[in-house]
Amino acid sequence: MRTTKLSTLVTLGALLVGGSAMAQDNSVVTAPRMMHEQTGKALNGLPIERLAISYEVGYANQNGSAITAAATALLFFVTGLLGYLAWEQGHTARAQLRAYVFVEKPAIYDGPTWPNVTNPVQSGCPNGGITIRNLGSTPAFNVRHWAAVIASTINFDGRLPANTLTYPDNVIRALSPTTIGPSASTILTRNLGRPLTPNEIQMLANPNPSFALVLYGRITYDDTFGVGHVTDYSLGWSGHYPVAQNTTLTFLAEGNRAT
Repeated sequence: MRTTKLSTLVTLGALLVGGSAMAQDNSVVTAPRMMHEQTGKALNGLPIERLAISYEVGYANQNGSAITAAATALLFFVTGLLGYLAWEQGHTARAQLRAYVFVEKPAIYDGPTWPNVTNPVQSGCPNGGITIRNLGSTPAFNVRHWAAVIASTINFDGRLPANTLTYPDNVIRALSPTTIGPSASTILTRNLGRPLTPNEIQMLANPNPSFALVLYGRITYDDTFGVGHVTDYSLGWSGHYPVAQNTTLTFLAEGNRAT
């Protein structure tokens, strides 16, 4: 389709250049041809065909600068168009071949705290499991995945209070990178670090929730062309705790983007 569009544009450009040149002195070229059609005789002792050619050559000599300028402009236009099409095709090819790393299976469930916290417990602590997958056609390199589980108030429009979602870029950069091949996945687990309080459990169960468990994080990686990308995600849940198995989390109104 692009080739057809290009051919059409070049043809139109050529017709415009040629048409404008001929229109400037149409009588010079057509006069001998009209005489030829009416009488079939020579003019000034020259055959009509040679006379027509001489007029055309003379016209080209008299308007050489204008013709050259028009041809140069057309060439510049076509060259620019070809360059744009080449760039667009390259951009499309990269978009089709690059890695795309997204969250596939986010989950919040009840479980223990980490054993090294001040007051470890075996249950009552919200845990999060996040599976991320490379849905692209080539490997994702230098993959770093950071995540957190928090308990937060939430506005009626699904937004969190300002500055609730924070991303420690220095910590993320310090993470050990990994590589995820096409269709491959990795799993990261995080938890709140403490058990929920009775008041928090009650607020989660409120029919008009103003409190939620939030699982959010950031994925950074490079594609096969060396271009860096970021995927941020933010999901929430509220209801009767502990969370039922296979409960679906909801993407929040903020904290979700991909580059």
